[in-house]
Amino acid sequence: MKLTAEEQKEFYNEITKFYDLAEKIIDAIEEEGIKNPELQVKLVGSIIDQVEESTDVLAESYIAFVENEQEATPSDVRRVESAIRKIFSSILKFTNELNRLPNEAV
Repeated sequence: MKLTAEEQKEFYNEITKFYDLAEKIIDAIEEEGIKNPELQVKLVGSIIDQVEESTDVLAESYIAFVENEQEATPSDVRRVESAIRKIFSSILKFTNELNRLPNEAV
């Protein structure tokens, strides 16, 4: 299936929203009034790294598949699926770690 230029742009913008997510996380822990910024930086470091790394994979794959009209091999599909799973897995891990902390710590 060939995407129109507008659909390609829209799809790529959806991918880059993961970069926006990483930025929003950073902005949230840099706000004044955060109880324990050092702890929060420690907690979000891995999620930010994973979101950015996985988004890089998604963006690179997008360029290869859509813009260069490259066919996706089963290995390519697994790579993209893995990148998406890693993003959601890191979010779940972060949420679990956050929920284990006492309210006054964060």
